[in-house]
Amino acid sequence: MELTGDTSLSAAGPHGGYDPFTGRRSYDPSRTRAAAVSEDGVVLTVAAARHRDTDGDGFLPSPHGHWCMQVELLDCTPNPEELVCRAARGDYSSDWVGSDVPFAEVMEPVEGETLEEKKRTLMDHLMRSGHWGPFEHPSATFAVRGVSRSCMAQITRHRHASFDVMSLRYVELSEDEPLEERFTYPETFEADEVVSREGAEEVEMPAAERTELADEVYKRCIDAYADLVDAGVPKEDARMLLPIGTKVNLTFSMNARALMHLLNMRMKGDAQWEVRELSETVLEEAKEWMPYTFDRYEERHPQPLSP
Repeated sequence: MELTGDTSLSAAGPHGGYDPFTGRRSYDPSRTRAAAVSEDGVVLTVAAARHRDTDGDGFLPSPHGHWCMQVELLDCTPNPEELVCRAARGDYSSDWVGSDVPFAEVMEPVEGETLEEKKRTLMDHLMRSGHWGPFEHPSATFAVRGVSRSCMAQITRHRHASFDVMSLRYVELSEDEPLEERFTYPETFEADEVVSREGAEEVEMPAAERTELADEVYKRCIDAYADLVDAGVPKEDARMLLPIGTKVNLTFSMNARALMHLLNMRMKGDAQWEVRELSETVLEEAKEWMPYTFDRYEERHPQPLSP
């Protein structure tokens, strides 16, 4: 079966640096990115891209001085787009598509002058026709640092992913840690006008007063938690006093198709700001891993508002 399709996008992608042999990505700092990258190759949030790492620790502050989340592509299937194409060719041909058959031979019936063009032609056909099964074979693992438990609760609702989350049953939080490193401060705590799912409106309480209130509540919570732990209360019980804005780290793995579904749900214009920012940053990492697939995904999947 011969396939044709638009092959106008470069398979190398605009972000460069994917090593198909190791399955890991490197970064070209000369290229424009929608997310910031620290010196050790860790992608930070899109919002953080406008700010400079002033102390060299690779963890960028937000416009209001609070710390942003980090996302890293921890591990992934090597040669993911070749794997998609091999699996797809097995659907359209009775020929064996095992690793002992050269990839060029597997792709020989597909239209295109070069192997890269053939890959793009086939992947375009899969996306156009809604044939997503082959995209379920490659998978990736992401490490995430510094998201609120509110954000964690949203992202872990996606059942086709595997999660490990920092456990407050076992991890003891320190009352000496700066509040902004342990708790989440939404920008609405300081903005004069806020835009949310409910619409746009002015905030009557002054920004300084809102921030002071958040500091007071967070400080009281962490102090009470520490007092209970010091008194011998188990951490799994003392944690009940910690607010939903408490930051945690997590690791999750999912296949490429499931990741696209997650992005469909969590990058919508009216999704909660933190999970949307996390999803946007994960997308930047996914483009490094499967550049043609996720560039095409972003181009063809505008994020509408939820019904």
